Amino acid sequence: MIRAEDPFDAGYTPPAHELNAEQERALKAIRARFELGEFGVQFLHGVTGSGKTEVYLRAVQETLARGKTALVLVAGDCADAWIGRQCRGWFGARFEGVAVFAFGTE
Repeated sequence: MIRAEDPFDAGYTPPAHELNAEQERALKAIRARFELGEFGVQFLHGVTGSGKTEVYLRAVQETLARGKTALVLVAGDCADAWIGRQCRGWFGARFEGVAVFAFGTE
């Protein structure tokens, strides 16, 4: 199902952040997997607010630019609306090529 743009998101632009050294290293490792041309699961460790989402969404952006698709897994029910908003902000209302799947942690 394709939804129209959420009125809550009207005018929303995700903040642009510069990556720190750890984030750059993580994104570089993900890019290395891209260069292999094979499927790979990427998992980043870090506390809430450490910038993992920024790295993931940049990797998704680069994946889409290569004509591929991406799946974003989100743990916890309260994060799915937030990551949905982030994806709409980064990739547009339809965020074609990206699937977001939220699952319970219970």
